[in-house]
Amino acid sequence: MIKEVFNRHVLVEILDEQEEEQSKGFLLPDDYTKPKSPYALGKVITYADDCNLYLSTGDIIVFQRSMVQEIEIKCQKNYLILENYIFGSVNNENN
Repeated sequence: MIKEVFNRHVLVEILDEQEEEQSKGFLLPDDYTKPKSPYALGKVITYADDCNLYLSTGDIIVFQRSMVQEIEIKCQKNYLILENYIFGSVNNENN
């Protein structure tokens, strides 16, 4: 895993969206996938020292999904997002 990031980037763990399995009244192809939201949630792992946002490790943030950079190092995926594409943070509650 990347231990330090630079240039206003934030290392995040992308939180998977809960998929609801419901029986609808129609059939879809087996390879059909529900379109994903253009926004995603992620948990902050670390961030660059020059970030202008007030972030803390463990914060849950909302960001533009298409702007995530996936970097694979030694078979481990790392996800970086530039702070410009972070819209805000959300409450870290299970309610």
